[in-house]
Amino acid sequence: PIRSIDIEITPAYYDKYLKEKYKAEYIDPHDAFSNIALTNHFPEMIQLLRQIRDYKGEGIAGRLFYESKVTEALSLIMAYNDQQKKTPPVKISSADLRALENAAAYINDHFNCDISVDQLSHIACMGRTKLKLAFKEIYGTSITEYIQQRRLSHAETLLTLTDFTIEQIAAAVGYSNSGRFASMFRKSTGLFPA
Repeated sequence: PIRSIDIEITPAYYDKYLKEKYKAEYIDPHDAFSNIALTNHFPEMIQLLRQIRDYKGEGIAGRLFYESKVTEALSLIMAYNDQQKKTPPVKISSADLRALENAAAYINDHFNCDISVDQLSHIACMGRTKLKLAFKEIYGTSITEYIQQRRLSHAETLLTLTDFTIEQIAAAVGYSNSGRFASMFRKSTGLFPA
């Protein structure tokens, strides 16, 4: 099953409302919107969109909730854009790019095992520091966060499509402690696995 949550922010909103409200600080968010389209890892936005999906309020409470979420989404996008500008790009050769793809493929196939940076360094034929910097540049997240995202993504599928217990799912995705799994799942999705 595929579900979609969409926020449409019109130019009239940021051209009129934001310019009037934040005259001295206004920056055209067009570049920020363009940059966000290039990322595939934005857990804060995923959590916000899930909150929108699950909200059931109506009337003035509903309107206030949705308006606040649009403002929050714009804030997240602008903050993400500012962070990207502060991080100097790492130059990555095509050979290093292929090596990173091999490391990511290894993670995708073995995310439920203990994976060390040393293992990935060996697979990618890179030093630890270079691997960490290049991985973050290409995938927009640290190696640890990428592994956690893969684990929790698979856990969502198992929770949705199977009758496994939370303990079984935690073990299947690589967590030896179901309490730690539940904590990480809640941090990522805003919901408890149950």
